[in-house]
Amino acid sequence: MNQSGNTVLWQSPHLPLAGRLSVTLEAVLYGAAMGLRLLNIVVIFCLYNLIVHPDRILNMISRFAHKPALVISLSTRLLPVLAASLNNIREAQQLRGVDFSDGSLKKRVGRYTAMLNVLMISSLEDSLQIAEAMQARAFGSGPRSIYRRDLFRPRDGLCLAGSIFSLGAAVYCIINDLGSYTFFPQLGSLFSNAASLPALGAVLSGLTLPALLSWGWNRCRYLKLKI
Repeated sequence: MNQSGNTVLWQSPHLPLAGRLSVTLEAVLYGAAMGLRLLNIVVIFCLYNLIVHPDRILNMISRFAHKPALVISLSTRLLPVLAASLNNIREAQQLRGVDFSDGSLKKRVGRYTAMLNVLMISSLEDSLQIAEAMQARAFGSGPRSIYRRDLFRPRDGLCLAGSIFSLGAAVYCIINDLGSYTFFPQLGSLFSNAASLPALGAVLSGLTLPALLSWGWNRCRYLKLKI
């Protein structure tokens, strides 16, 4: 429990081994800020997964490094495939009268061990099938065939430029200590430097560019044709 800070909100009675526990305003706001930061990271990754399909990203990577892209693709699908296979094996065993919740611990462990053995054999068979399919398609014997190309449109370039601009502005702020905030030992000023507000505006301007493009895509037909 973080007890740093000068503004004490609450102090507990004397506790054995722990002493007095203090709750400070600085610690509460620091915890809220860290929680908000973690929430932002989770939201960003969730939005990324909803907007961009992983296969499209791997398809773009495969143009330059098709073998690492294949390894990543197989790795990302490994756990879902194993979970589906394990569920199918479990259902098949239950239809044959196997009860995984009945009997002693030793018997239940034996049933699960047999199920895992079947899962391992099934996984090896799937690996052999993938290897045979790759060999039948002459994977790695020459230049890779591309049946579908993802076009790099002007809106993609604008979004990329906005992201790079925001990243550069954020790095500039970190190097020059702009927009930083101190929690301990006492809460600092939100904009202690006169250049902090313009720097924050520069970071946000690049991040709001995709939202403006989305608004123009839905409202302006001319802009939709151009981007």
